[in-house]
Amino acid sequence: MARSSKREWWMAAGLGGLICGLLGPLVGLVVFAVANLRGGNSYTGLSDLLLSIGIMWLYAEIAFGVPGFILGCCGGLLLRVLAARCRSIKNLIMVGIIVGLALGSAVPLWVVAYEWKVFGFTANYVRLMLLGAFSGVVCGLVMTWLLRSRRLLHLSAHQSHA
Repeated sequence: MARSSKREWWMAAGLGGLICGLLGPLVGLVVFAVANLRGGNSYTGLSDLLLSIGIMWLYAEIAFGVPGFILGCCGGLLLRVLAARCRSIKNLIMVGIIVGLALGSAVPLWVVAYEWKVFGFTANYVRLMLLGAFSGVVCGLVMTWLLRSRRLLHLSAHQSHA
């Protein structure tokens, strides 16, 4: 494998942090909001959701953006290290999903540790961790795609034909 520069490592960490710090809370918010749409008229619920999504997203960024950014930076670096051991794109995608799942489910621990009341979830830690895990998987897939398209992930030289 060719020697990589420090710039590539910083780019992988920075892109991972930005993706997970910005996209992660938004994905979790959208899943939470859609899951909580209630009532007979779905258009009214959807219009109310769209009106309040900006304020809710800012609040989600305050609560989950910082740990998402920090763990996203770690995820970008970890994905870069593990990509060198992958022999195919399928393996790389699976690694991205697993890294996203593990780190995404750890993001809500920040909120739990500081006992923030986020969207009424403090009483249901399992639900909050499931939301974080789903957001992490989405972020892991987006991060894998973006880092691969920017040529920051290099597969093993012994690629299989699978």
